[in-house]
Amino acid sequence: MNKPRLLSIDVLRGMTIFFMIIVNTPGTWEYVYAPLQHAKWNGWTPTDLVFPFFVFIVGLSMSFSFTAFKTDRKLLVRKILIRTLLIFLVGLLLNWYPFFNKSLNDLRIFGVLQRIALAYGLGALICALLNIRWVFISLVIILFGYWGILLSTGDTDPLSLENNLVRGIDLYLFGEHHIYHGYGIPFDPEGLLSTLPTVGTVILGFLTGGMIQNLSDQYLKIRNLVIAGSILVALAYGWQELGFPINKPIWSSSYVLLTGVWLCYFLQFYFG
Repeated sequence: MNKPRLLSIDVLRGMTIFFMIIVNTPGTWEYVYAPLQHAKWNGWTPTDLVFPFFVFIVGLSMSFSFTAFKTDRKLLVRKILIRTLLIFLVGLLLNWYPFFNKSLNDLRIFGVLQRIALAYGLGALICALLNIRWVFISLVIILFGYWGILLSTGDTDPLSLENNLVRGIDLYLFGEHHIYHGYGIPFDPEGLLSTLPTVGTVILGFLTGGMIQNLSDQYLKIRNLVIAGSILVALAYGWQELGFPINKPIWSSSYVLLTGVWLCYFLQFYFG
């Protein structure tokens, strides 16, 4: 039997794919409209919303699909681990392709699919094994904990491109030949440490999906999404004022909250 689908998730996924195509194929890379380019470091453009939209949709979809495994958590955990491994391996193979002219000595370990795999894996385990209260607490711990970790180095500018701990850990664990060089120096925007706040984006999607399921009245769904978006935008820019700028490359906690704002607003347009 066909499983029922929530049309709003399919619409949001389709819109995200549509915009991703526009961003990736602007016609000519010599003349690109500013909104179709990523922010160089701090700040954001509409292009910086594409990746977190996909990650948020992962969490949103989880909140619906996990209901089929309420009585069999072992099976759910096994499916999560297998899916995580497969997605990560596909991403790694795509980095290596075409295999005949790429040396393993220069293979980039991380990438978009690897980021999605790890964020999904850890986020799904948290959402599958903990009750909703502890899922929310986990989100708070992740976002504040990540901020604290980045500031723990004692560096005078720990959130800069050159000195951030995301880059430092990747260089130490993998070496400069296995990470991204598109920023002029070895730095991977899909690095290991910055996967942690991406888990927060997955959890935010899961919590939003749970709220949608628990409300049958369309008006209440719209109201709650608008309220949630308004709270998130205030928190995101408030956190920026406190010294944690909105930044996609290191996936700052304020960036997690900002992307959640737009996702709440897009969803409420559908329910309206």
